[in-house]
Order: sequence, then C-alpha cells, then structure tokens
Amino acid sequence: MTDPAEDDAPIFALVDDHIHSARLFARTLRRTGAFVRVRWMGNAGRALRSFERLLSNRGPGTPDMIVVDLKASSAANENFLTRIASQARAAGIPVAVMATDLDHDKRQRLLSAGATAAFDRHHEHDAYRRQVERISSYWVRETGTWPIRA
Repeated sequence: MTDPAEDDAPIFALVDDHIHSARLFARTLRRTGAFVRVRWMGNAGRALRSFERLLSNRGPGTPDMIVVDLKASSAANENFLTRIASQARAAGIPVAVMATDLDHDKRQRLLSAGATAAFDRHHEHDAYRRQVERISSYWVRETGTWPIRA
C-alpha cells in the first residue's frame, strides 16, 4: 500500500479488520492529494503486537498518526483505544477513530477511551472521501508532527 517514491512521506497506521477496507482508505487518501503512506496494521490483535514494538522504539516505520476503523457493530474501537491510548500519548502520536452512527455520546466515549479525534464512518463514497480528507486535514492542522515531517 505504500509507494516507494514516498519514503519520506508521513505514515498513517491503519487498524482495520479487513484488507479491502484498508485498500479503500489508502486509495481514497491518495486521491485527495495527501502525501501520506498508509500502513495497514491488520486487526486489533495484530496491531497491538506491532504497536508495542513500534511505539517503544520510536524509530523508522513509527507511524505519525494511527487511524482506527474496527467493527462497527461492537465495542472494538473503544477496546482497542483503551489498550493503545497511553502508549500513543507517550509517543506523541495522535489516534483518529472512524465509527458509524457517531452521535455525541459515542464520540465522547471514543474520546474518553483515548482517541484524539473521532470521525463518522460513511458508506456512501463521496461522504467517505470527505471524511478521509478531514482525517488528513486534522493531522496537518491539529498536530505538531506536520512541520517536522513535511
């Protein structure tokens, strides 16, 4: 999912249960014109194992932002956020989460669980593209990472 020509591009680590969703996210992000590499970390279990190693070293390959998009019909996003939040915060890595039916209460639960931002997960393509653009814009505008990596 990465373009070798983009070796210096920031890395968004995507935690998603399905490779086809990860590919959609990467393609959509690329079509927005964002200069970002997407690294699919797999499902929650696989991602947790990888993040333990990556976040403790903060070396090459460490993500600049984590995007979580797990099962919509469960508490998977909240559970994952709870497990990764303190490590991500200590490493200075923002964690954005995508969730369906994102009302005020659900947004607050996700933020309380450790997300730094929550975005509504849309199924309609144009709405989904707009949310992916918002995730990229959030990272650029709201984190201190952008001036360092750009």
